[in-house]
Amino acid sequence: RTVETVDDLVATLAPLELVVSGRFHGILLAFLLGKPVVGLSYQSKIDELMRCAGQGAYVLSTTGLDTDTLIERVVALEGDRARISARLEDEARRRRLVLEKQFDALFN
Repeated sequence: RTVETVDDLVATLAPLELVVSGRFHGILLAFLLGKPVVGLSYQSKIDELMRCAGQGAYVLSTTGLDTDTLIERVVALEGDRARISARLEDEARRRRLVLEKQFDALFN
């Protein structure tokens, strides 16, 4: 599947149970969809995003990344997927409400 737009990326991520990504927006959109992520980090902004989402244990530096470690994290994430998904969905709902209140205050 070719991903050329944000809608394409959302459509690609939506049916997945979990995501392995090294791209900031791929991780962010996965979180908004309630998808647990193994984040492949090459910049501190990815580390911070993963940490803020409570998934700091699932971020791996691309420097020196090895297959065994990646597989171990994916297996661990899969084992905790239901709990993490529920927490991500709750957090996304909470943040949307806060954002809506801010927009209402700003534009009303």
